[in-house]
Amino acid sequence: MVTLGQFLRFSLSTRGADFRSDHGDGFMWHSKLKRVRQASWGPAALALGLMVSLAGGGTAVAHGGLSVEADTCVLRFPGTGYKMHFAGYQPNSQQKEFCEDIPERGRTIVALDYFSPELRRMEVELRVIRKPGDASAETSNVDAITEIYLPPQKRPTGTFNFEHNFEEGDYIGLLKLRDEAGEHISRFPFAVGQTPMQQTTRLALMFLVLLVGGGAAIWVSRNKRTKSF
Repeated sequence: MVTLGQFLRFSLSTRGADFRSDHGDGFMWHSKLKRVRQASWGPAALALGLMVSLAGGGTAVAHGGLSVEADTCVLRFPGTGYKMHFAGYQPNSQQKEFCEDIPERGRTIVALDYFSPELRRMEVELRVIRKPGDASAETSNVDAITEIYLPPQKRPTGTFNFEHNFEEGDYIGLLKLRDEAGEHISRFPFAVGQTPMQQTTRLALMFLVLLVGGGAAIWVSRNKRTKSF
């Protein structure tokens, strides 16, 4: 599938043909102009493509190992084919299930169903932690920030669930399993109780970072290429 960034880079670069001339050095100038356009517009097109992807929602923005695929919330273990179905509920306030972020603080039930039959023969461990300010705390002091812990256990029925009263904030879910190849971890950050305005603000900040980064890349590329003429 051709991304928006790839399409724009191709379209803009091929327009260099308009700058050909009948002079002997026409091809040289055409080549230089084409390189300048490719170098300067490429980052901008890529940034634009990323912004469109982020704004599209759905499968474009995934929370770690958790994403929405064909209207189904799927949790994956990177590097493997193992998958689980994730479904969250808030029976006291929400009428429908959710995926990824938890809409409100309070009582929450999460159910996990194994898509992959082989998972029923493996011990699966679950841990939910409060997002630490220092990433090293996930390994060095994980017990101090743990909200939920279910020790490694085989689940022949292929399903299990947990319930918790969440407070507002940012959390990280960690699912671990082990097979013949070693240990596999599915890590999925999520937020609790963020209003639509907070989510919009966070997305706007992401857009701003991409926009500034793309603008800086264009400026640097144009200056480098201009000096080469």
